[in-house]
Amino acid sequence: MRQMNESEVMEEFRSLRDELSKWACLIDEQLNAFAQTIEPSLVENIQIPAKYRIKDDNSFKSKAFYRDKKYENPILEITDKVGTRLVFLFPQSVKKMSDFIESQNEIKWIVKEKSQDTMKIRLKHPEVFSYQSDHFILMPCEGYESSKDINVLTCEVQVRTLLQHAYSEVSHALFYKQNKDQDKKALRMLAASMAFLEESDSKFEKILAMNVPMNDNRISLRVLVCKKFAELDDNYNEQKFDREVWDVFIELLDDMKVNQALTEFPEFFKDKSEMLKEGFSDYQKDIFLFTQPILLLATYSFVTWQTFTRDNWPYGYSSLSYIVKMLGYSDEVLKS
Repeated sequence: MRQMNESEVMEEFRSLRDELSKWACLIDEQLNAFAQTIEPSLVENIQIPAKYRIKDDNSFKSKAFYRDKKYENPILEITDKVGTRLVFLFPQSVKKMSDFIESQNEIKWIVKEKSQDTMKIRLKHPEVFSYQSDHFILMPCEGYESSKDINVLTCEVQVRTLLQHAYSEVSHALFYKQNKDQDKKALRMLAASMAFLEESDSKFEKILAMNVPMNDNRISLRVLVCKKFAELDDNYNEQKFDREVWDVFIELLDDMKVNQALTEFPEFFKDKSEMLKEGFSDYQKDIFLFTQPILLLATYSFVTWQTFTRDNWPYGYSSLSYIVKMLGYSDEVLKS
């Protein structure tokens, strides 16, 4: 088979873009959905959600033709034509995500390769402190609908902690693709920094295990409300969640009210979902509260404990008046 020249390879790479985007987008959706189930009590656990990126022409061309490694068939052999990355706060979250990716082999995707495995590297080279991240190469299963050969539709997935990500970014900026004979003292200092970061990851995880939440029902209520809010707002994700805005209101509710809300909220949402969705379209662009899950809990609270909610409302009169309008109530209910 004749080997393609540079121009032909680049033409083929460009023709793959739409199919690579479609495949990577599907992977992002699956990974982000599972990520929401990992440590749900920690809103900030997902530091960087999966969001794919395709190599630009210059990056692909450089890797295919102008670096040390030579490729017979760059389109097939370069497996990170598109890539995505998830960054979590804790190592246990990385492990759960990595286990999930492997568990879905031949179900959601084919794990063509696990090209980087942090735990295996630590076991094989316990004396080495260097780059850490779990890397997977995923391709579609047989039967996936595509106009292209599924063997070239490979996506690299990276899963790491925030501290591992910090090391990666700094080391990339300082040393990436530099000469092998670079300053050994600087490399030694870089390795020492990774040792500290690995120990810090371990310490943070131990602190997490010690810091057991006192009221799991408050966590369950937040998870429930956020899930229902996402059903109403297609653009919502955990990264848009404002913890401080949530805490201001949830701290007003005693345990009895929290438990009552946890029991009654699903039925309330079922009854009011159409009204709430319509309220979104009317007010979301102008009123910040309408972009936050706490809107649902606050609305439930006003319907259920009207006097309590009105007298303790923490966000200012105007936002409450919009909720009253959305509910179809008269402004008279705001008067004590």
